[in-house]
Amino acid sequence: MVLTIGWKGTISMRATKDYIKGYWDARREGLGEKAVIEWLFHIAIDNLATAFRMSSKSFSYGPKTYNRMEFGFGRSGYIHCEFDRVDEEDLHFIFEEESEEDYW
Repeated sequence: MVLTIGWKGTISMRATKDYIKGYWDARREGLGEKAVIEWLFHIAIDNLATAFRMSSKSFSYGPKTYNRMEFGFGRSGYIHCEFDRVDEEDLHFIFEEESEEDYW
């Protein structure tokens, strides 16, 4: 797998993983693996956000795009998924304790 870094070219996912692990392990042993795991989750969330934006376009799924996703990870490695479309007001109600303004 190759990760593209803008116009500067590409670096391999493995090299990036090793770099992140080494960077954080140099600060304190054991932080590197945790940093790599967090980085991988950020990549997954970024990919979901990109897919949502692409599917929201009128020539794709438009207003039928799922905007609520729930995942569960079994010890076996099986990923349970539930996708749903909810009104914007309902979405805010579901996450009422989490303000979007905190992220902007």
